[in-house]
Amino acid sequence: MAGDGVRSGVDAIWLEQVARRSPVEHAYALWDLLQAPDRTRFVSIVRGGIPRAYLLLWHGHPGTVIAHWVGEADPLLLASLPAPPCVLLVPEPAAPLVRTRHPGLVGSPTLLMSRNRDAAMPSPSNGVRRLTGRDRGLLPDLAELDSPMRAGYARLDPDREPVWGAFEGERLVGVAHAPVTLPFAWVIAGVYTRPEHRGRGVAQAVTAALCRQAESLGAIATLFVREENVAARRAYEKLGFRSVGRKVWFEATGPRVA
Repeated sequence: MAGDGVRSGVDAIWLEQVARRSPVEHAYALWDLLQAPDRTRFVSIVRGGIPRAYLLLWHGHPGTVIAHWVGEADPLLLASLPAPPCVLLVPEPAAPLVRTRHPGLVGSPTLLMSRNRDAAMPSPSNGVRRLTGRDRGLLPDLAELDSPMRAGYARLDPDREPVWGAFEGERLVGVAHAPVTLPFAWVIAGVYTRPEHRGRGVAQAVTAALCRQAESLGAIATLFVREENVAARRAYEKLGFRSVGRKVWFEATGPRVA
């Protein structure tokens, strides 16, 4: 990537190198660049010929742009943030900059977590299995479709993306999937349990199933979780996940403030 300053795009060779060193931070970006370039846009900050920060702008969700800000809190990236409705995941030092653009917007501290492969794993749970295309009709009813992070279940194809579910009889009561499946790292997301089944270890069971699958293929398991979600954090920690970073999550639903 020649020249310094703001650049459209991202250096693909550099991105793969840093993703292998820090997969939790960069796995989404590398995956989207390789698998969905038509729905992905990048804006990079280059200093001294080296990328210092970038925005990953994901246009795969109808009506809501999801933006990952990675690297330095450079104010030059502010102009490239998407207009609401959008979801923003930004480094903590960049959070004050976001609030200058969206006054009154409240962010949620979010942990980036990676599982220690040497940590003990509970035995596989009865009633937990990988979903197939025949199960697609069960997914839209399960997820909270008003959430941008879960609404994707309505369009997800379990034959193409790893999705694990927990069943009570024939009823799907919990689910998790891996939207990113790089050879060296998976990202687990969309972990959801029906409200009446929470507190029974369902989220832990479906997450553990995905971890086993990822690690059987030589990849590490990673995920993001809001720091305030103590129950989820404890469930992941019991599976051997540890925090390796911290960001701030914003959901902007109103009109952009100029």
